[in-house]
Amino acid sequence: MLRHLTIRAATATDAEKVHALHVASSTAVYQQFFGGKGLEQWLATRSPAVCAAEIAKWAVILAEEDGVLRGFAALDTAKANIDAVYVAPECWRQGIGRQLLICLEDIARTAGLSRVTLQAAGPAILFYQRQGYISPKDPGPNPSWAEMEKRIG
Repeated sequence: MLRHLTIRAATATDAEKVHALHVASSTAVYQQFFGGKGLEQWLATRSPAVCAAEIAKWAVILAEEDGVLRGFAALDTAKANIDAVYVAPECWRQGIGRQLLICLEDIARTAGLSRVTLQAAGPAILFYQRQGYISPKDPGPNPSWAEMEKRIG
């Protein structure tokens, strides 16, 4: 378990390392759970500049251990939408995603939001269900993608 985890707001100078972690985590998910299908199309939409723009317009937080980025999360308060919760593959199942999600929900409450939405893929669906998120539409018995929401207020 991580002992020195710090969660802080991201700044523009964090864009490169956020991008690197986003690519590493997403690549692992696409390879492990989807056989790599869709990875190239997703990678074409990402860059450090895109990360910098998201940091500028959204609430983006980082989880660091001794200065090393272990995860990040993003909330678009204007849309009440959680856009990202990503953890470095070597740190999966250590509670980092849960801590980031709790912090995003606190940010959402402070912004006056009473509920948040998100889109989850593959194994993240079960993660979000364990955190109290529900799918308003039935995703079926073996979903690979789901729209989810949670009342937080």
